[in-house]
Amino acid sequence: LSAALLYVPKLPAAIRDKFTTAFEQLLAIDDAFTGQPRVPAIRSYAFTQGPEPKPFRGFVRARAPGADAAGITNPAGSVREQARVFGAWFHRDGWAQLDPGRRGASPWVEVPCHGGARAQALVRPNLRVGSLTSYPIMTGIEHPTWGLSWQSFPAALWRPAGDWMFWRWLTREEDRERAHPALDMASAYLGNALSTRVDPPPVPQQRATLTPSGELQLTRILPRPADVAWHEVVDAFCVVDGHGIVEATPRELVLRYPDVVIRVRPGNDTPAPQWEPRANGGWWSVRLDASALGERTEIVHHWSLTLT
Repeated sequence: LSAALLYVPKLPAAIRDKFTTAFEQLLAIDDAFTGQPRVPAIRSYAFTQGPEPKPFRGFVRARAPGADAAGITNPAGSVREQARVFGAWFHRDGWAQLDPGRRGASPWVEVPCHGGARAQALVRPNLRVGSLTSYPIMTGIEHPTWGLSWQSFPAALWRPAGDWMFWRWLTREEDRERAHPALDMASAYLGNALSTRVDPPPVPQQRATLTPSGELQLTRILPRPADVAWHEVVDAFCVVDGHGIVEATPRELVLRYPDVVIRVRPGNDTPAPQWEPRANGGWWSVRLDASALGERTEIVHHWSLTLT
């Protein structure tokens, strides 16, 4: 949008108006999250640590020291490096005149999405909680070797100290483990499907309601097609880089911080999770082996989260 508005002077007026509206809406969303990580997160690689802030205005700046005349420091570099290249060009060519000005932070964010879904988020200085009212929001984009679900966090929490919390499905098919969101980039990038026996593969689903007070009601669904033979399925609330005090019982997980208490509970129809400490946090996991899975055609779990 920035490139079209800056470099296509003969853009038809009606198209320019639509592009300008979308451009300003996207900047407003960035401002609502104060340039910090957004929740929920769709297409993120924050599998083992919290997401990095990527405020768009941060890329629009003068040419970096050591760059060539075009603003390029490493033409074959990362996407982030490439973004800096465009940012230098935009800065040079008057992007500031497109910018409507920074808006203030918003304690409640709601963004309409494809298919009638909405991304909802509570944004506080010390914590942000976000979820999609339904997921997935598009069909036909999941395949055995590529897709979106493995890199999506449709319900997640983030704290400025780096605490990163989300729900994750994990499946084990003989010795093959896959998770959505993924366990890591290496295992998922070219083989992310939760099962290799069906095409398209099973895709986790979600229905959620989040209130401005931070109460989250979550229904998580994992379809199990007839030809899938999972040896184990795990539904876990994951804590990465956690700095809170953990209190775990079979029916409640409490994360205590000096300025907030997070409580997570499974529904009455959901098996009791167990806390599994990890190097930089832990999983509160419901584990179902083959006998527990039985003949189910889908696994349905209910969860709730509250803040005090």
